[in-house]
Amino acid sequence: MSLIDTFKRLENLHHHIQKRNTGTREDLARRMGVGVSTVQEYINFMKSALNAPIEYDHLRKTYYYIEEGAFNFSFQSQSQRIIEREFYDYLQKFLFEKHLQLKGKGDHPQI
Repeated sequence: MSLIDTFKRLENLHHHIQKRNTGTREDLARRMGVGVSTVQEYINFMKSALNAPIEYDHLRKTYYYIEEGAFNFSFQSQSQRIIEREFYDYLQKFLFEKHLQLKGKGDHPQI
């Protein structure tokens, strides 16, 4: 199996988890055309290497994210990464300064 096939399967898995319609591991394995152990490996990989907050709902029999988010398995140029990093740094600085301003007024913001 190629790396592209793996990415496609991870994107497919992500889509099902996001929609909360995975079913059991067995159901998901049949949908994806892989074995149950492969589904478990993908879920473990997403949780450990990609920090995906995945849980299983035993009542609804589906995997789900405990926090909304997204994966981006596409190419991102260095300039895009620099712009995002600069924005992130600016946002952190802004929030820190805002925190200091509010703290000076006796407020305690939730950051």
